[in-house]
Amino acid sequence: MHLHEFESQFDTVILQRGKTYYQNGHISSLEQTDTGWTAIVEGNNDYVVTLHLAGNGKIITSHCNCPMKANCKHLVAVFYALLDKQSNPITPPQPEDIISVTRHKLEPVVRHAEGAIYLDSTAVKRYFTLADEIMQHANQYAADGDKVNAVLLCKLLLEKLPQLQPCMYKLDKDILAVKNKATMMLDFYATLI
Repeated sequence: MHLHEFESQFDTVILQRGKTYYQNGHISSLEQTDTGWTAIVEGNNDYVVTLHLAGNGKIITSHCNCPMKANCKHLVAVFYALLDKQSNPITPPQPEDIISVTRHKLEPVVRHAEGAIYLDSTAVKRYFTLADEIMQHANQYAADGDKVNAVLLCKLLLEKLPQLQPCMYKLDKDILAVKNKATMMLDFYATLI
């Protein structure tokens, strides 16, 4: 089966669930490998999806480590992501540009929050994990003497908080903690420049 033919291989309920997973930003990682693609799809747990492709783009095998193993919404979400990637090729930011990379990582979380009344627990967990990662990177940059990128990372994190806060009911204390920590780090690093 080729990627563009996958919809005919799945039940309509599974197709809809997978499409919703894709649209709601549940794919936290999508990496091209020597033999195909590997993805992490977040749900009740994080599931790993692997696809092996022939040289002509035909899917040789597809596997998910969820209880269903195959024909699941996680595979469908990845198929939709790959179709979207083919029709809208986006050049990922260069790894050496930490601000672009970080903005690229935050984008799906913020996009997921746009127009949402609340964020589900998976999206909230993803945000707080990412916020912690960004602050760790900022600390590492500061420790390595790169105070400018440390400041820019903190500013980026603070810039995105207002877009997410209305969707995170009952988490005001947690959001305030992230905001306070990032603000404190920003103030400290700014004095060092």
